[in-house]
Amino acid sequence: MRDSVCTVRWTAFGAVALLAIGLWICGAPDALAHGGGFNGGQPLPPPPAGEAPPTTPPPPPPPPAPPDSTETLPPPSGSTDTPDTPSSPPPAPPPAPPPAPPPEPPTTPPVEDDDTTPPPPPEPGEEPEITGGPPPPNSCGGGGEPPPEPPEPPTPPPSMPDTPTTVDPGSVPQPSTGPSGPTTARPNGRTAVTNPETQWGMWWDLNRWRYLPSRADVLLRQGDTITGRDAPTALLDAWEGRRALLTKSVALPYLWSVLNPASKAPEEVQAAALIALGRVAQNPEAIDLVLHYAMHPRKTQLIRESAAIALGHFRRSDAAQQFDATRLDLLRKQLLAIVDDGHTPVRARAFAAMSVGMLADQPYATSFTKDGRLVVRELWDRLDDTYAGYDLPVALLTALGMQPDAGVPEAVRDGLQAIALGKRLFGRSWSGVERSHALSARTRIGGRGWTAMLSRVLSSRQVPAEVRRAGFIGLSGRAADLADDERVPAFEAWKAGMRRAKDPLTQGLGHIALAQVLASDLASGKESRLLLTTDAGSRLLQKATSGNATVRGFGAVALGIAARSASMDDDLARTFRTKALAALRQALEKGRGDDDLTAAYAVGLGLVEDKASVPLLVGILRDRGRSPTLRGHAAVALAQIGNRSPKVLVSLQAALMDRRNTALRKEAGLALSFLAKGGESRMLVDDLKNARSQRSLAQTALALGQIGQLDAVKAMLGAARNRTHDDEPRALAVAAMGLILNPEARPSLTRIRFDANYPARTHSLHEVFDIL
Repeated sequence: MRDSVCTVRWTAFGAVALLAIGLWICGAPDALAHGGGFNGGQPLPPPPAGEAPPTTPPPPPPPPAPPDSTETLPPPSGSTDTPDTPSSPPPAPPPAPPPAPPPEPPTTPPVEDDDTTPPPPPEPGEEPEITGGPPPPNSCGGGGEPPPEPPEPPTPPPSMPDTPTTVDPGSVPQPSTGPSGPTTARPNGRTAVTNPETQWGMWWDLNRWRYLPSRADVLLRQGDTITGRDAPTALLDAWEGRRALLTKSVALPYLWSVLNPASKAPEEVQAAALIALGRVAQNPEAIDLVLHYAMHPRKTQLIRESAAIALGHFRRSDAAQQFDATRLDLLRKQLLAIVDDGHTPVRARAFAAMSVGMLADQPYATSFTKDGRLVVRELWDRLDDTYAGYDLPVALLTALGMQPDAGVPEAVRDGLQAIALGKRLFGRSWSGVERSHALSARTRIGGRGWTAMLSRVLSSRQVPAEVRRAGFIGLSGRAADLADDERVPAFEAWKAGMRRAKDPLTQGLGHIALAQVLASDLASGKESRLLLTTDAGSRLLQKATSGNATVRGFGAVALGIAARSASMDDDLARTFRTKALAALRQALEKGRGDDDLTAAYAVGLGLVEDKASVPLLVGILRDRGRSPTLRGHAAVALAQIGNRSPKVLVSLQAALMDRRNTALRKEAGLALSFLAKGGESRMLVDDLKNARSQRSLAQTALALGQIGQLDAVKAMLGAARNRTHDDEPRALAVAAMGLILNPEARPSLTRIRFDANYPARTHSLHEVFDIL
């Protein structure tokens, strides 16, 4: 991201990962919009001619509160809540809602956030760097051309072309047929898809939580420092009890006070509080409050978008913590109402659809709604509508792909397959972008026929590049479900697809797919058919060490994925693993290529948990002459290997306190969260209290949220309440507090990130990738 500081936009990262609110981007301080501001705080463009005007939006549900209260916040000046269709009459002002409900019963008095004193002007400093995705256009929301590529990004994100491609007003954007494709906003209001950089880093950023330790693993690693708790369950229970107490007594009173309509808390802090409340609250009144913010037409675009995606964060993996099924059914219905509301900002509507997808694995109350049957029908019916851009169709397809297999009828599967294969449906043809997401949804749902469909797509000469990439991503995601006798045919289909893959990104994703198929074969407990009867292993070894640099980056990560599943008990598997480790170590040691490519070899060695590479990785981590990207990946690789020697811990702690680069501190904090024995947050708490600049304060808050130790929660509250701090660092402190107290072992939004069709992402989907 950028090293020049101007302002901060909010974003959030999941459970053990970073929940960051504050992407420091250049531009005017007031040009803040959630998720990168692709519309830049400007009114949303009108739909194409002939689109039906939206119906009057449903009135926002008032939050539960005393009936004699009134809304005290006037509509913000320059609000971006512009209807999609200018010809539609403006919505009538809603009845004045009462203040927010009282908090869940706290054990300490509620915290009031009465910001009567304006904060001092921000001090100059470097932005916090956040990985995963391209920078927003025009830095602070111009909605047109993107900014130049920032120097030394932590993980090379997809870039956007410098010159937008346009079409005549009223025409339909043409699908991309290769690595170059549609770009930015168009005169007719459509939002085209950005062209990602052909780099391995974004794939890894989206999928790496599959290969990182869970919170339970981290807690159990700390067990040898906690006396009197020998049983792992007792240790986990003790942590959960303390987390619940801090949530009830520290976090919830503050979050309720910030979200009280009478609060004078800054907009950025309120946006962070909405996400945090979705992560930690357990009472249904919290859902009502967040829904109120999502549907209220006088709230700003930032607030409404934050609330729309926060509603999906009420997902709970633990059945004991899940919300009532009847309330969840109602929430899904209310989210669909937001999707239908043409007066709601487009990204908020898309986020609402994705929240429906996030809640797909939560309880259902009736036989009519069971397994998402009603939701599937509602989402499918909405694909028959006409929209002004790709954002809403892609969001609907994404939500469809997350629904339970049992709730998806054959007609919907067949319809998704028809769209993916380029057939007309709902009386129209579908672009390559839409076809690729239909293919992704069909593959995610699974069921009868998905393997034959993928084979057909990969073997075809007629599919656009976006669809072929989605085919490789789909094969990667479903590789573990292949039967023993399906893997060799899948490899043959893979070879046919690779013969037609003309660009480095498609080829790189193809090698990730091959690695997943081979890993599935190696993990089956039987002799590997692929190693025995095909050249799959030698292909991965060759692509990881020679050829195009972009493909080599993907190949290095792919080689690590495959080799980590190789058993030392089988001769073929052992030989493959030995060759893979030798190739990765040699490439890391010689440093062939730039630091970004070298980082891919570090990731590969971390995936295989190669203890012999620890000295190499420590040397890279301690070398200030190497790029922060490479050093950060080396830090996480050391954590994956699990080496807790004093030299490793001291090196990670030094990187954690290096104020020159936010991304490095964030990755070092993440690595320490996997290796630490507890107490590492104490030095950062002192650093937080003595922060010399707003940038330093933001960096420390991010690092504390990354480490995730409970003893930092009260320090986060103190930073959030401090009115002498800028708005953005305060929002970061709120985000970090919600991250630390999140009961989820994995971020809820990984359901969208894993095996995501990110090369064909829309602006809304891209922003969801960043909210983790």
